[in-house]
Parts: sequence; structure tokens; C-alpha cells
Amino acid sequence: MRLDKLVHFHKTVGDQTRLRIIGLLKEGGALHGQAIAGKLGLTPPTISHHIAKLK
Repeated sequence: MRLDKLVHFHKTVGDQTRLRIIGLLKEGGALHGQAIAGKLGLTPPTISHHIAKLK
């Protein structure tokens, strides 16, 4: 893996909210954005933003 891709990967998953999303999906399986937002106390647009970054 090229260094710039490796740095980008770590920046993406290094965000606390994104790690919390990953943890929820690992525990609960498939969840929709509103369910994730409710569990994390965030708005659905915020979750959409973070999911887009993770994709």
C-alpha cells in the first residue's frame, strides 16, 4: 500500500465518531443511519457524513 493511502486510511478511521460507528455495526449488524444517530446522540446528516468518509 502506498504511503499516502496508508495515511488517508488512518486519518479516516482515527476519528472517534467513526470508530464508534464501526463498533456499533460490529455489535449490532446492519443498522440504518437514523438508528446509528439515535444510539450515538448525533443527527442523521452527521452520521451520513461519517459513513461517506468510511466508504
